[in-house]
Amino acid sequence: MKHRLNFIVLFLLLLTSMSLLGNSDDNTTRPSISIAIISDLNVAEDLQKHLIYAYKLLGYKVEFYPMFPGRALKLTNKGELDAEAIRIPIIERKAPNLIRIPVSLVKGHLELYCAYKVPCDESILNNENNIIGVVSGTNITTTYMKTKGASAYNIASNLVLAQLLERNRLDYILSLSTKGSKNIVDIDRSKYQVIQLYEFDSYHYIHKKHINIISNLTSALQKAQDELGFIEAN
Repeated sequence: MKHRLNFIVLFLLLLTSMSLLGNSDDNTTRPSISIAIISDLNVAEDLQKHLIYAYKLLGYKVEFYPMFPGRALKLTNKGELDAEAIRIPIIERKAPNLIRIPVSLVKGHLELYCAYKVPCDESILNNENNIIGVVSGTNITTTYMKTKGASAYNIASNLVLAQLLERNRLDYILSLSTKGSKNIVDIDRSKYQVIQLYEFDSYHYIHKKHINIISNLTSALQKAQDELGFIEAN
């Protein structure tokens, strides 16, 4: 009887061990990729799905780190983080250690938002008396303003920039919209005058220390886009 009881106990332990192995999260055995992402973008959720899908095909798990654009670029260029979730090629001037994955993930426009009480055309960007709100760091908004006569007012967050416009703290801001003219931080376009200035494509960037996976990652991101569709603002 005692031997039979011991056999049953051992059998149950074996079944439990097999069950635990079968249900273990394969994330624990896969290498990880750390990705900086601008958290206040309304394309963030779909973007994360595409990246998780692509990296899983390559055997990686993904860890996202929400942060402001300027800090993110410094950390990824140094290699302290592995990748930028999405960026416009203008950042390549300041981040030479990042490699563009040549699959356009988001198409959109740089736009000028104006309060209804003020004039609104491209000429206002060259008027030295005007102040234009932009997101700080190396990005399309700050780069665009370097060739203009108006003053740039730098804000760390896209969301805060939009709030300053909404609260009448600024009369003008530069912001981005995705394909379909949906603003990346849900600015209500009906409340403002809006002018499209510049069309762009956005890409995923990875640090050069991972150059060995570039080719496979390109194929995986293309497959993610084919399977999940183009990323657009919700």
